[in-house]
Amino acid sequence: MSDRKFSPAVVAATAGITFLISGFGGAALSEWLARPIPLVTVSSVGFSGSETHVDTDANLITITKESPWIRSYRKFESFSSMENDHLEVSKLKKRLEIGIAIVNDWIKSNSDNMSIPDRILTIEELNNSPYMADVIVGSTLIGMARRGELNGAPNAIGEVTKHPPVTEITSDGSKWILYFYNRNVVFPFGQAITETEKSAIKLLAFSFAHGNGSNIVYYLKRFQAGANENFRNLIEITEELEKAMLPSTKLSITASIFNSGRKPLVLKPYALLTVLNEEIDSRNHIVKAELATTSDALRWVTEEKEDAGSEDVLATSFLPPTSGGSYILVAPNSKADVKLTSIEKLGAAGAQLRSIYNSNVLRCQVTMHDISGTKLVSEALLFGPSMDKDLKKELLSTP
Repeated sequence: MSDRKFSPAVVAATAGITFLISGFGGAALSEWLARPIPLVTVSSVGFSGSETHVDTDANLITITKESPWIRSYRKFESFSSMENDHLEVSKLKKRLEIGIAIVNDWIKSNSDNMSIPDRILTIEELNNSPYMADVIVGSTLIGMARRGELNGAPNAIGEVTKHPPVTEITSDGSKWILYFYNRNVVFPFGQAITETEKSAIKLLAFSFAHGNGSNIVYYLKRFQAGANENFRNLIEITEELEKAMLPSTKLSITASIFNSGRKPLVLKPYALLTVLNEEIDSRNHIVKAELATTSDALRWVTEEKEDAGSEDVLATSFLPPTSGGSYILVAPNSKADVKLTSIEKLGAAGAQLRSIYNSNVLRCQVTMHDISGTKLVSEALLFGPSMDKDLKKELLSTP
């Protein structure tokens, strides 16, 4: 067989084509190897305020006006102020529970001694009484005295002061002060407006200073009744606050985006949170992405937010905001923590989602997109307030 010969022109052309193919192929391979390699992981799911005003109903307005423990509500309230009130009401309920328990125990332990007519308590007995043991007892009784709810004391001031005081009592013009060993106990009347209010607080203070057992038992029993009524009122306020707030809440998610590639990853400012629980109707929620930290990433565009504050009306500027979202840049071989908040209020789904979350069975995942349109989907995970407890039990039960 004869050797095949190629002309110099063919050899040059072949070499040129091979060079071009190998160059483009190598560049494409290098480009592919250097691409962003993302991983999205949802680390926590919760609820946040909507930063808008809430339209309160007539019942919430009425019960707050009737309660001595919380400010009176108006037709429109900011979500943040309602959230603060809900927290304060929760604290008050716990304090009242403690105060009621202390008074119940004291009355039960002293029922025999207190049944003696004209019983005078010693300074030691007074020092161990509920008024001295917990501030909620004293503040409740002072409030009841100012509202005219302690007018049925068995002994008037003249009868009380027939007996010498068991401890020193004085006044600085705004409060009665009783001395108990190394501490003072006060009965403030500085904010009392009428003489009737001041007289009721004076009788309360002098009854303790003179150890008047009949009056003290009366006051503590009135505390029992008043505190239990207030506790029921606070429960109702809590329920009404939650009923008004839950439709205005939004889902709030924290996610971590890992980029193990050699090129930056740029994420679009909106994502999709999918609730995988079949029993809920509202399963897909558009969420807005914002950087939770700037340690490994940069926010390209910032957004101006409207802060509802504590005003009773909400108005926005006629000038448009800077941008509708924030692009997220994740540097090569680094991580960005991102906060994702639903752009729409939960509405009727708020109560249902919270119930599922409280049951520790909220199952969801997040879908994000980079600027090239590539879809990034997180793993589906379970969330709830007691997941840590459940995990600890699981670890302890592991053989």
